[in-house]
Amino acid sequence: WETGGALFSQEDDILVIDSFSSISGLFPGVYAVEIIDDMGCIIKDSIEVKSNPNICLTIYKAFSPNDDATHEFWEIENIHVYPEAVVSVYDRNGRQVFRRRNYINSEEVAFGGNDINGQPLPSSTYYYVIDLENGDDVFKGTLTIVR
Repeated sequence: WETGGALFSQEDDILVIDSFSSISGLFPGVYAVEIIDDMGCIIKDSIEVKSNPNICLTIYKAFSPNDDATHEFWEIENIHVYPEAVVSVYDRNGRQVFRRRNYINSEEVAFGGNDINGQPLPSSTYYYVIDLENGDDVFKGTLTIVR
């Protein structure tokens, strides 16, 4: 596990950590927590780590569809985990320029900088909405096309 540079060890399902800021890489489950402060006071509790695959999404903020074979389309890492997700892109006037369910990171299927009619969009900032269609949060943000 990563602990932000802290020292830790694990024995018999007990994880001992010294002076940490965060822990990552834990499997889903309930973990007992015991904190001892500098005065020797002990606080005991438990925390539940839930599996939430949407944190695995990496939504890139720019791409350059200029036929140089590099970053030709908008990549969303791990979107394949959500085949029912709806990905939409809007221009600065709120006009929808792209919409797709079952987004796939390929030049043929992903958003490549063309509008719904297949016309190239200008270099600019656009707005995206990614709805996972599973009751989780909807992701919103900006996306830049660089030509």
